Amino acid sequence: MSSRRLAAAALTAAMLALSSTPSRVTAADDAPRPIRLTDAQRKALGVEWATPEPAEAGSRTWPATVVAPPSEAQWIATPVTGLLAALKVEANQRVSAGQPLAIVQSPEVAQAIADWRKARSRSLLAQREAVRQRALVDEGVVAPARARQADAEAEQTRADLDAERAHLRLFGLDERALGALPAGAAMPMELTLRAPVSGVVAELPVAAGQRLEAGAAVARVVRTDRLALEIRLPAAEALRLRAGSPVRDTSGRQIGTLGPAPGAVSMAQTVDVRARLAAGAMPWLLGQSVEVRLDTGRSGWRVPRSAVFRLGEAHWVLVERGGSLVPVEIELQAGEGESQVVRGPLDAKARVAAGNVAALKGAVTGLGAPAGETAPGSRP
Repeated sequence: MSSRRLAAAALTAAMLALSSTPSRVTAADDAPRPIRLTDAQRKALGVEWATPEPAEAGSRTWPATVVAPPSEAQWIATPVTGLLAALKVEANQRVSAGQPLAIVQSPEVAQAIADWRKARSRSLLAQREAVRQRALVDEGVVAPARARQADAEAEQTRADLDAERAHLRLFGLDERALGALPAGAAMPMELTLRAPVSGVVAELPVAAGQRLEAGAAVARVVRTDRLALEIRLPAAEALRLRAGSPVRDTSGRQIGTLGPAPGAVSMAQTVDVRARLAAGAMPWLLGQSVEVRLDTGRSGWRVPRSAVFRLGEAHWVLVERGGSLVPVEIELQAGEGESQVVRGPLDAKARVAAGNVAALKGAVTGLGAPAGETAPGSRP
């Protein structure tokens, strides 16, 4: 018989022996059980060994996008129905607070000014009449009730004037400038929309010449001194991060802090974690793609990826103890090429099985090595 056939026969015998050992795990067990291997079985299975190496807490680079927190963005809308006569800015342009963004033409502007003028005139007349009636009461010419009635009418006209002033403020019109208009001058029909804060024009969903309804959005301005990062992470990685953890640039300098992990996972099993950038930390632009470093967590042990296998929701390695292979549950920390950083009851003197782990997994579970299944990183 050839040497290849002898090796195959030995491997088959070893697996049969392993699966028939009294310590094997039944399908109803929750965890794998230790197994004993003879030297011949180890040789037939091609077991290789590795020693865990201490791994200090490190960091890993992840892609991110510069975004604006919802609280730092403001939409500017037209308060009137009219024609968008002109746009004074472009998308992605930096603007200062009070800078003109757009001009809207509408007869509602002229009507608002006319209503304000009427209310102002009525209020002035009512105030004068109230003063005259009080003087007549003091002289005993009229009854006090006439003065009280005049005061009530003056108060009502003041309230009407305040309402029209609020209307002007909503339109962004200056009451003092309007009051300086000469008598008989044409009523203004243009309304200037201005930036409420300094920042960047993130969106301009309209075009000059377009007819707008009252309340239609004209621009979105985002403050650039309070930007954030949106970091896309695998769900398993995001669960190991804590809110408030530092976010660093590629040189290791802290530039922000992590926010809380979201409660939903995408179809690709990823989550978008937000991080608040420190003011002036980086000269990044809204929408820019960048790279940041996140701490990988606590210190642990570095083992070959091929040594780790999964059973249910848990991850395991096989450690040699007293002549047996003992399954040890571990917690994954971070992957580093062909290595995997884990946390668990390991030490620097342990011997961890790192070769043909798929077959060994079948032995410790008592189910044999399932067809086509391999341990993470193991070679066929």
